[in-house]
Amino acid sequence: MKTWLTSFFFCIPFLAFAQVSTDGTGVFLLSTDSSRKIIIRKEGEKLVADLPVFVRTFRDLVPTKDGKYELKDLGAKVIIEPGRTSSGDIRQWIVTDPGGKGIWQYKAPAPPLRREGRLSKGFGRIDSLRGELTPMRTCYDVTYYDIDITLQPKQRFVHGSNDIHFKTVAAFKRMQVDLYNEMNIYAITFEGKHLPYTRAFDAVFVDMPRELQVGEQAVLHIQFGGQPQVPNLAEPMNGGVLWYFDQNQASWSQAICQGSGASTWLPNKDHLSDEPDSVQIKITAPRNLQTISNGRMVAQHLVDSTLQQTTWRVTYPINNYNITFNLGDYAHQRDYFVQGEDSLSIDFYYLKSHEALAPITFNRIKPMLARYTEWFGPYPFPRDGFKLIESPHAMEHQSAVSIESLKTGDSSNLRNLVWHEVAHEWWGNNISIRDMADFWVHEAFASYAEVLSMQAELGTEAMLQYCRKEKPRNKQPIRGLYNVNHIHDDINDLYVKGALILHTFRSTLQNDTQFFALLRHLQQQFAYQTITGDMLIQAINAYVKKDYTQFFEQYIGYTRVPTLVYNIKNGVLSFKWEVDVPSYDYPVDVVAQGKKVRLHPTKEWQSIEMPGVKAKHLKVDTDWFYVQGRIE
Repeated sequence: MKTWLTSFFFCIPFLAFAQVSTDGTGVFLLSTDSSRKIIIRKEGEKLVADLPVFVRTFRDLVPTKDGKYELKDLGAKVIIEPGRTSSGDIRQWIVTDPGGKGIWQYKAPAPPLRREGRLSKGFGRIDSLRGELTPMRTCYDVTYYDIDITLQPKQRFVHGSNDIHFKTVAAFKRMQVDLYNEMNIYAITFEGKHLPYTRAFDAVFVDMPRELQVGEQAVLHIQFGGQPQVPNLAEPMNGGVLWYFDQNQASWSQAICQGSGASTWLPNKDHLSDEPDSVQIKITAPRNLQTISNGRMVAQHLVDSTLQQTTWRVTYPINNYNITFNLGDYAHQRDYFVQGEDSLSIDFYYLKSHEALAPITFNRIKPMLARYTEWFGPYPFPRDGFKLIESPHAMEHQSAVSIESLKTGDSSNLRNLVWHEVAHEWWGNNISIRDMADFWVHEAFASYAEVLSMQAELGTEAMLQYCRKEKPRNKQPIRGLYNVNHIHDDINDLYVKGALILHTFRSTLQNDTQFFALLRHLQQQFAYQTITGDMLIQAINAYVKKDYTQFFEQYIGYTRVPTLVYNIKNGVLSFKWEVDVPSYDYPVDVVAQGKKVRLHPTKEWQSIEMPGVKAKHLKVDTDWFYVQGRIE
């Protein structure tokens, strides 16, 4: 029903009422559309109200005899009734328009949840609901997301719908989808019927009208909206939507949700193990700004004099946290990366105010792609093209890689950042992990791509100096706990230690031809798949025809660095490994009298003759091996 009260609603800017008080003051959201608000505040002992229809003019609330209120001086009878809890707190206001033609409930926003997800804080049900594959998740396999959203940057508001296309894997009548508690669900429909649902933390349990059978393909339609969580960048992988402004005060926004998950702003099946085969995302936003998302732009049109809708389409599997939007006053450059008969489009989006800085980064793209193609194999998503986007925050969004502000110019940090984030197109996007516990896989390979790029561009000595500066903290094992969406308290070692593990592995092989062939093989074997860390290690073992299980277990499962214990007496070098794993027989190099010697220690003492060498003159090669040495 459309009455005068609903006809003239418009969204008002977010005001300074961050919380709702128990006395009923604050900002209350319309239960069916949380972009619409009523503001209640006190002036002395009086309550006053503001509805957007009244052009932000506060009106006195005049008490009535039955405990309700009437808006004063409107020329029409509008009743506002407080909704109280059992303890007497006011958590909603019910507005009735003239003649009782419509009733609207304005509810207090859901309070933000405490989402620790950290080993030091302990895990709870909120973490298992996010990270565990229960029957209500494994019963269906997502095939396609059809997303249609509107961005309101001034209000920091996102609303729209997501059609979740799925195939039934096991018969079910109840399923779980995910959306952060702060975000509102307006309706969930299936086959034209509104479905009942319940919410527990960030999980949404949907009751189907019938039992879906194995093999059946279906679509769940979810309408939603709200103000997504704003990332706390001081915490590891705390995601949501950043609402910034560029230096010209134009809106500059971005969705980043690695770790936290796309459910910070989008209803979806938020588990890393289930990637949709393809995605379409329609974005309506102010027409003076550009909206950039994953895949290729397939349509763009004006909605009205102020809004523009842009449609992007992804034609490959994509993990949920990679689905994104960028909003800003962008300029655009295009080029092509050509190898033989293959041509890959390269699009670079940057803030118009940084046009003079853009060529520095743009000119680095093709040489970088050439190296990565040689080392890792062809770019994984040619149909969707390659995009690099200047954004508030760096992130490896698939086919829409985000880097930070160009204002730093040609700094080494920006250069290394581009190397890292683009490498994730292979390591993290083409090959993706199934559980956050194995997130070291993504970051180890992308971080080592920085090391390899340093060696290729600046030489081996510069690369070794770069590695020497990387200092793992070794506070926790880099493999996390499974089924709780484990995010490390300190993610430094996933990057730094991860890169040094691969550096050490490369050194043990002593064969770069085999090492790079292995990297290309892994990209082919696991293309467009989700894997576990164990699957990766077993694939490495099979390819190099040696068991490296204990090697990786020591580095990812423990904090102790493998230590070579040694001594030299009477020209005889005795040595052994000191490690945590049951067996460890991987080589290491030492330098004696200017010459490298390869040792093959185990956990048991071994000896070799080394005449004329004293223990203090022997050096463990820590440039190429992430190990320690100790004279005993």
